[in-house]
Amino acid sequence: METTGDAKAVENSDDASDALRDNGGGSTNALADAVGRWVYALGCVFVVGPLVLLIVAPLTDAMGGRGASFLTAGGGTGVSGVLGLASVGVASAAVGLVGARVFTFGVGAMGAGIVAAWGAWAAAPLDMIVRVTSDGAALPSLATEGALAALLGVMLLWILERVSHGAQVRRGVAMHDPLNATRMHRKVERGVGGIVAVERGASTWAVLGASLAVSIAACVVGVWALAASTSKGQVIAAAIGGGIAAGLGTQLMTKSLRGSVSAIVPALGMMAVAIATPIVAGLVHDHRLFAAATAGTLFAPARPLGLDWLAGILCGVPLGMAWGGFRFDARAHPVLDDGGVPARAKA
Repeated sequence: METTGDAKAVENSDDASDALRDNGGGSTNALADAVGRWVYALGCVFVVGPLVLLIVAPLTDAMGGRGASFLTAGGGTGVSGVLGLASVGVASAAVGLVGARVFTFGVGAMGAGIVAAWGAWAAAPLDMIVRVTSDGAALPSLATEGALAALLGVMLLWILERVSHGAQVRRGVAMHDPLNATRMHRKVERGVGGIVAVERGASTWAVLGASLAVSIAACVVGVWALAASTSKGQVIAAAIGGGIAAGLGTQLMTKSLRGSVSAIVPALGMMAVAIATPIVAGLVHDHRLFAAATAGTLFAPARPLGLDWLAGILCGVPLGMAWGGFRFDARAHPVLDDGGVPARAKA
């Protein structure tokens, strides 16, 4: 009996070692993962991002100058800006998918956001665009550009959440719930296409509505506080700050309402801001729009443009929600069998 018990203990020990190794428990795997993340991040910053900027940088306005965004390039009649916007979107998606598949959701979203931020440098700032057109004629195009870029951000977050989740399961780690529903410790209900989870008795639509309202308000406040000028670095930072504020505010609100939402919910709130702010700027400044552009007093929340919003959504929203306690990239422990021994998870 003792021999059998010893043999079983050795067998369990071997199984545990194999499972831990398969689940990245060794120090060698941890070191390789850390090095890989740094290589990935540096590649996004110093290789992929600059290459994307080189591809899309020649954006010119109707007079051949550099006062254009993607949808106002060539006076709004050319296709070069549309192709440039699509090129940045494809590059961001490719980089994000690699990061989410190989590493985690947060890493993939940040990598995609970095590439988008590089692409954003190709567009002129808002005040220059207004000075070129001498009026608010470009504002509807800027609202459309913001809508397209933000919609791309929403779609990418939705895809990256699911790619990362599937990759974690296939690698044999414990199941990770994209909505953190398992952390509520009570039975949950899902709704609205699976992007909202609430505890039994809580209102799905109340959680969704409050999340959208808070994300919009928090985004506007965050951008307003940081967009001190229209310089490109400033507005990209402001958009990311708005994303952080939207994600953080959404997470804190949903926790108070006994629910949880996907990252695409605050991203949708930012999309509403990206669409509305150029129009609001036109209404606020009216016939004094050109004077405001010259004086540097343009409506602050309108200063980020298309790809600035994409970078803000991808870099800011996941970070803000994580600060609020949402565990996107929680390192799950190896799945244990009935005897407490790590076992290989079934895909």
